[in-house]
Parts: sequence; C-alpha cells; structure tokens
Amino acid sequence: MALTPTEEENLFRLFTSGLDENIRLAFQLAKSLGFDLNPYLADIEKLYRWTYPEQRAGVVTQVRSVHSITELDLSCKDLETLPAYIGQMKQLVKMDLSYNKLTGLPASLSQLTHLEKLVLFYNRFETVPEVICELSGLTELHLGLTSLRRLPDRLEKLTHLQWLDLGNNPLEAYPSAVNRLTWLRRLDLSLCRLESIPEGIGNLTGLNSLSLAMNKLSALPLSMGKLANLTYLSLLNNRFTELPEWIGQLSQLSTLDLTSNRLTRLPDSMSQLTRLTDLRLSDNHFAEFPEVLFALPGLRKLEFRRSPFSRETQDSIRARMPECTVTFSGVLI
Repeated sequence: MALTPTEEENLFRLFTSGLDENIRLAFQLAKSLGFDLNPYLADIEKLYRWTYPEQRAGVVTQVRSVHSITELDLSCKDLETLPAYIGQMKQLVKMDLSYNKLTGLPASLSQLTHLEKLVLFYNRFETVPEVICELSGLTELHLGLTSLRRLPDRLEKLTHLQWLDLGNNPLEAYPSAVNRLTWLRRLDLSLCRLESIPEGIGNLTGLNSLSLAMNKLSALPLSMGKLANLTYLSLLNNRFTELPEWIGQLSQLSTLDLTSNRLTRLPDSMSQLTRLTDLRLSDNHFAEFPEVLFALPGLRKLEFRRSPFSRETQDSIRARMPECTVTFSGVLI
C-alpha cells in the first residue's frame, strides 16, 4: 500500500528514532496501514549482521542498534553494492567503506547530513559518485586507490572539507575542482601520474599538509609561494632538478621531503625556513653538501642517504650541526 508523504514521514520518524517504544509503534502503524516493512527489515538485518557479526538480537533491538550507530565500519566486506536503507542511518558521523568492490553509492546517502568522515579507499570508482557532493557536512574524504580518473566540478560544494586524500589514482591531470575547496588543510595527490600543477593551487592558503609524492613533476607554480601555512610538504620521487626561490616563503614548514629527485643544489632562500626540523634529501645528485643547510637553526633530522661524501666530510658536517641527527649512506652520524 502506498502511503501519503505525511504518513510515510511519520512512520519513518518513529522507525528511525532509536527508541524501542517508537519502533514498536511504527510496526503497529505499518500493520494498520497495510505497509510492508519487510524490505527495510532485510536491509537492517544485513547492516546489523555486518556491524555486529558475533551478536544475535530480535528485530526491535536490531532496528534500535542500527539507528543509534554513529561510526559504521563496513571495510573488507567484499561489497559490490550498499543497501539504499543506509541513508536512514542519520546519526552517522563516520563511515568506512574501504577495501570493497563498490562502483557507485546509493542516492540515499545524501540524507546523511551529520556525516563528517567518509573513507572509500580501494574501491572501483572511476569518478567520484555524485551523491558525495551532497554531503555538505563532510570534513574528511578519503578516496585513495579507487581507480579515479576525474573529479566532478560539483565537488566544490563540499565547503567544509578539510582533508582530501586522492592518492594512488590514475588522474593524470590535476582536478581543477580541488582548487575551490578553500577550507582544505590536508591534501594528498601522491602517485597520481601528475606532470604539472596549476597556478590555482595558490587558492588553498589554509593548507597545512600537501603531498605531491611519486608523480612526474619537474616544476611547481609560482602561486605555491602563497601556501604560507604549510608545515608538511612532500615532493618525494619526482623529477626536480632545482627548487624555486619562493620555497623560502613557506616559513611554517617543519618537514620537507625531497627524496629521490635530481637536485644538484638548493636555493639560498631556504635559509628562511627557520622552523624546518626534518629535511630529507636522499637519492639526489648533489656533488657538494649544500652550505645553506648550516643556516637552519631548527634542523633536527637530516637524511642524506646514498650521498658521495667521504667519512671526513661527514664528520666535518656533524661538527657544524651538533643539534641535528644526520644520516649518510645508511650510516648514522
């Protein structure tokens, strides 16, 4: 039997309240109206069994339990689809759907207005499901290892997003929608086959952490000098032969990873990185130790593995950097 919108709204308000007496009343109301709840109960049983695999409970307890969940972990369940009823779990704040076989998400997810964290690692999306763009409360979105090739422009609707992980996806081109997520604090674009970064990244002035590791980058846009709040920057395993002078403008940097590039020198402006404590320079093409590193008073950890420096040179560097732990060629000095 089809219910009027008001009847259906009242029924589900009772059914999803999480209160035993209301759930029982919902059953009575459904029965009196001739409304079949069995399809919904089948989904609830699945969700309960996935969440509490060792427990058995009656239907009222299952309904109450499912609707009181604030953190839902459905990772590693070999799921290809999700029940549409998951959109009724309106108390959800965190949901982990990683390590499944999902290619899409039900439209009902748009009802999860309290959802703040969504983890979708290792699924089979080629683009971000459009319903995600309706989750305006999201602050964390993890989409690594999901086969993404593009992002919808509507992603910019996630105006509260602070952490976006797109690592290990075959994007090949930087997604322009990212540059309109001005609340971002953490951005991971590692292993995305990127060959260039657009000037628009300079809009993300609130970024604290940025990983561009394991791409095909040989240059960075001038606008990145505006990212003055960065404390962590990884350029590991790219194709840089030199760093831009504006690197010195990143005055809050505490960790800078330049491992596995083609650097032969460092710019003098790096002396301005007075907060830098952790610098990684292993596997580059330095013939001489960069003098600018002696001007970094806060440096406490320096990795320079597989360098050409003699033991005598290493000892000399150690004497000039007594507060810093330096690793050369796998030997701690």
